[in-house]
Amino acid sequence: MGDTGPIRVLVCDDSPTFAAGLRRLLEHEPEIEVVGVRGSAEEAIAAVPELAPDLVTMDVELPGMNGLDAVQRIMREHPVPILVLSSRTTVAEAALAAGAVAALAKDEVALREPDGDAATALRRRLRTLAGRA
Repeated sequence: MGDTGPIRVLVCDDSPTFAAGLRRLLEHEPEIEVVGVRGSAEEAIAAVPELAPDLVTMDVELPGMNGLDAVQRIMREHPVPILVLSSRTTVAEAALAAGAVAALAKDEVALREPDGDAATALRRRLRTLAGRA
């Protein structure tokens, strides 16, 4: 994980619609590349060493293992900055305790406005979390 080339992001979300929208929003900036999308925590955990992302976005409510358990496991086995995205607004404290570097409510992610202020702010935050600010 160097500081050259695009920021490599792994998206973990069981909603194909949300994951596709997040990918479009993130890749709206050429400096960000979504290197993979996984629909379960187990798939994301397996993908981290394979894809070597600079940052992982993690949903909390997933089939099988939940996202918070996945955060703990990734941080233990292959530490990488993780941004937790959840529809549950009370999850931030638990996400940070699990090892995530930040947590954000999904309704704060403006998927339909990739040029909007909220999307721009999310990409800026992602660069900061990935150490590329």
